[in-house]
Amino acid sequence: CDGCSVTAGYLLTAAFASADAPVSSVALRQSGGYVATVGTKFCALNWEDQSAVVLATVDKEKKNNRFNDGKVDPAGRYFVGTMAEETAPAVLERRQGSLYSLFPDHHVEKYFDQVDISNGLDWSMDHKIFYYIDSLSYSVDAFDYDLQTGKICMCLFIIFRGIFFTCL
Repeated sequence: CDGCSVTAGYLLTAAFASADAPVSSVALRQSGGYVATVGTKFCALNWEDQSAVVLATVDKEKKNNRFNDGKVDPAGRYFVGTMAEETAPAVLERRQGSLYSLFPDHHVEKYFDQVDISNGLDWSMDHKIFYYIDSLSYSVDAFDYDLQTGKICMCLFIIFRGIFFTCL
């Protein structure tokens, strides 16, 4: 293999960099390069010189935590949730995670905590609803979302094991 492959019209190249913790998600930066979640750090990556610069660190008091799933909203905010590291397969300390967002100016906002495993982040087509999954809750939560500010407002509804609930 020459490090490249062509799939459906895209040129894919292999690049390697070392990290001191698990990498859980990667997003493109508008200014070039990438942002990755490494352990509990948001890091700017530069593939050219294989460098990583820490932009922010979260959950400093929770040494056993790491980022899990992440996604960028249309305004460039990088939403990522944390979770406790597994101590054995499928065994972890419950309710240790939180949901965070890295803003384009590199400040971080914490939205909520007491999360098990952040998994599945998305927005409605009009970007007015934010969908969030905490895997161990077996539910999809939906929140009012303000694309201009990045604020998650009140819970609109929850789908729990296929049953639909509205939040009051």
